[in-house]
Amino acid sequence: MRSWFVVLIIAFLLVITPRTTFAQNNFRSGQNSTLFSNEVINQDYFASGSNVLVDGTVNGDAYLAGGSVILNGAVNGDLLVVGGNLNINGTVSGNIRAVGGNINLNGNVGRNVTIAGGSLTLSPQAQVAGSLTSAGGNINLLSPIGKGANLAGGMVNIGNEMGGDVNAGVNQLSLAPTAKLQGNLIYWSENKANINPEASVSGKITQNIPPKIQQYSGAGKAMVGFGAAFKFFSFLSALLIGFLVLKLVPRFTNQMSEVVVDHWLLNLGLGLLVVAVTPILIILLLITVIGLPLAVLWIFFIGFGLWLAKIFISLALGRWMMKYFKQRWNVYLTFSLGLLVYYLITLIPVLGWLTGLLAALIGLGALLVTKKEYYLQLRKTALKGGQR
Repeated sequence: MRSWFVVLIIAFLLVITPRTTFAQNNFRSGQNSTLFSNEVINQDYFASGSNVLVDGTVNGDAYLAGGSVILNGAVNGDLLVVGGNLNINGTVSGNIRAVGGNINLNGNVGRNVTIAGGSLTLSPQAQVAGSLTSAGGNINLLSPIGKGANLAGGMVNIGNEMGGDVNAGVNQLSLAPTAKLQGNLIYWSENKANINPEASVSGKITQNIPPKIQQYSGAGKAMVGFGAAFKFFSFLSALLIGFLVLKLVPRFTNQMSEVVVDHWLLNLGLGLLVVAVTPILIILLLITVIGLPLAVLWIFFIGFGLWLAKIFISLALGRWMMKYFKQRWNVYLTFSLGLLVYYLITLIPVLGWLTGLLAALIGLGALLVTKKEYYLQLRKTALKGGQR
């Protein structure tokens, strides 16, 4: 993912929210974005660029995006990182959530790790105190994992201690002589796991054969594979961006999810109206040269608003499910559940397409309603302040 994508997200949030804490945070961007070893950031840190380097200390969460991202310093919070080549060599006290082409984890992690990419390696020098959730083409786990692991990949190799159950959906699973699993090993594969005699598994070993799917040939296989990969990475990107939105603008996001439920019919009507009026507005703006930049900005913000709608719809869906099943989860888990259910619904032919369209229109309408309510609240507050 290119670094400018994060910049566009932040710009969009600046526009849709009247008051945020962005100005209090530390932002760095450019060709080379560096946090030097003698620097300490006592708040959340945001950096993007072709090359992102963190040698200093962040006493908060770190949000990094770039072609190449290297963390040698310390993050005393959570790390959310997206890039081509990721090298995490330092210490992260909280959770790591990462998506990249090649990911190398060589440092210590205080909580859980969620990573997805083409090639993933957890070196013997790394240590994860919590659990691991990972998806990739090649996954090489050589570091100790404090709890269990959920894995999905082509080739998966386990070569160190796992403190809990391991669930894996793989093409080929291997356990090296140094592998020590403290729980059960459950894997889904047509191929029997290659388990070295010196490896140990304290619990049961269960192999499940995946159900047969419709066979395709040639271009059909390529299209099916591409579609599945696109859907998977689309889900991961929405998950990461959703976490970012929840972190940066929690109050606005909560109000958005409430407006989605309370005024869904009004939101749908407003969304349809905006989409219907947009082509006419674009034509009018393009008539004059001065209107061209406005036309481009309008297209971008409407398009991104339609995409961002799934974040608010998913949070509302997750909260409805928590209420229905009488459960109480934190907002991040609630959102994750809602987003997963949303994507599963969109996989259903016809119904999925219709669900995605309605969600986008309702979310766009809710964005306009919430923005208006925020404006009225701010105006009311300003008038009261002026009367004092």
